[in-house]
Amino acid sequence: MNLKYLLLILPPFLACTLHESQADLWAPYPELDEMKSLAELPKSIAESSGLIYWEGDVWTLNDGGNGPYLYEVGLKKKKKKREIKIKGIDNTDWEALAQDSNYVYIGDFGNNDGNRTDLAIHRVKKKELGKTEDDDKVKAKKSIAFHYPDQDPEDWQNWLPKDQHDFDCEALIASPDSLYLFSKNHASFSCQVYRLPKTPGQYPAEKVASLATDGLITGATWSEEHSCLVLLGYNYASPGHQPFIWLFWDFPGYQFDAGKKQRLNLPQSVQAEAITHYRGSQFLISSEKSRAGKGRVFRIDLAEWLGEGER
Repeated sequence: MNLKYLLLILPPFLACTLHESQADLWAPYPELDEMKSLAELPKSIAESSGLIYWEGDVWTLNDGGNGPYLYEVGLKKKKKKREIKIKGIDNTDWEALAQDSNYVYIGDFGNNDGNRTDLAIHRVKKKELGKTEDDDKVKAKKSIAFHYPDQDPEDWQNWLPKDQHDFDCEALIASPDSLYLFSKNHASFSCQVYRLPKTPGQYPAEKVASLATDGLITGATWSEEHSCLVLLGYNYASPGHQPFIWLFWDFPGYQFDAGKKQRLNLPQSVQAEAITHYRGSQFLISSEKSRAGKGRVFRIDLAEWLGEGER
């Protein structure tokens, strides 16, 4: 994946302000003071595209073209602890991780060409994953398959340039009863929010909101503690492919576009691909390997912004 950064956190109870106009792509936004590097990712994790924090460690995955593995990385000793093969599924284009109390969800919905007909979210039982040792295998449970009902079926017969479709996706969160997907819209630089049930089956994705993100969304996370959605992304039309996050809160029900919001630019030019809530006001972001070096896990602190409304 060649996108720079995108931070997205969006649970069903949070909303944060997005920039409204393409004409304002280069308008100044507040910038975070610091992104602290916590750990360097090993060579085997060159394309981290999903991230969760679970039981004191981070779990991540590589995107399409790599094997069907989940990786546990310790933040204290700063090294890989477990590499677990997920049996029964392929890594067609894994792009996101999410979790609830019972499952880890793998978003196999990367769709650069806009013509995939096998989009799916795979489920791995936490109870089984937690019992594994390094190099073990875990079988995936039944998957949640889906399609976009607002996409022209003729698109599936063709290869589409990235900038001519809005049906790519790299961001996912889990609420108590649903999964929420945040699209990566190459054509419009916006983000569509889709909802799916957690029950295995084949479904049309239900569109529930549209967000004017003025950039490409590459990650999302939800902070239950702050009732806030955070999106991660970048904008290749701006100088330096500016990476950013969007905060969303104070919205009714699942209307993420009907509350408060705030965009913050990130201070480092890294290819940030995934984000997860860490602890308190802190969040973790993972980056891919680049010419500057190996992928890394960074920590950001949003204490100044969380819960303070739009600025």
